[in-house]
Amino acid sequence: MDYTDKYTIVDDDFTDDFHKIIFGSIYKLHELGAERITLNSIADYLSSRPKSEAIFIKQKGEEWLVKASENA
Repeated sequence: MDYTDKYTIVDDDFTDDFHKIIFGSIYKLHELGAERITLNSIADYLSSRPKSEAIFIKQKGEEWLVKASENA
């Protein structure tokens, strides 16, 4: 289900590469038709993008996403 909102978020809204990678991965998975986005689906998506995957791992992306999800 797509939700409409009065705000449009784009890649340029994020100044940090880490946040761009998170947003970009979730956005692309949604665009590709994912009905559910999980840590595994994000990790699988990033596995074919070594540079982004390295940043995600170095910045402890999985831990960050779990905390963000808990706080949401």
